[in-house]
Amino acid sequence: MPGVAFVKGLEQLTVNLKNLKPGQDKHLAAALVEAQHLLEKTVKAKAGLVDEHTLKVLADMGHPYGIGPGKKGKPRQPAPHPDEFVHIQSGTLNAAIKSSVTFTETRAILQCGVDENEVPYIRWLIYGSSVMRPRDFLGHAWLDCRDKIRKMVQYGISSMIRSRGGGP
Repeated sequence: MPGVAFVKGLEQLTVNLKNLKPGQDKHLAAALVEAQHLLEKTVKAKAGLVDEHTLKVLADMGHPYGIGPGKKGKPRQPAPHPDEFVHIQSGTLNAAIKSSVTFTETRAILQCGVDENEVPYIRWLIYGSSVMRPRDFLGHAWLDCRDKIRKMVQYGISSMIRSRGGGP
């Protein structure tokens, strides 16, 4: 789930981050919180499809997100939506989506995921099972957001540098 970015001059950036005075990192923190909200909103949208496809309707369609031949001789109909979307049935999945931003001395970590204690089937939903194909709404949400998040973080870093009197 987490994306990895490499920073040229990381050693000097780390030294500069350690030398920040309290409050000077507020620009970066604000950018990361904005990115956190964007990612969580996108994940919840992918896992929160609401339409006429109830469990009964999907069963009548021959479980279109399944693998292999349909049950009881029923052919599987094509899935009504791309695999990156998940229909809301009970709301448990959407309620279990959590995000956070954590700061250490040398890192800012943005995370968004699903609590496995609340949704024990999440692993099968993401990676698939012997009877169901994968529905990686988390990965697709990250792919949809990563360029915007990168720009948000770049802006936060630039604003932080300008607030210290450096940069253009």
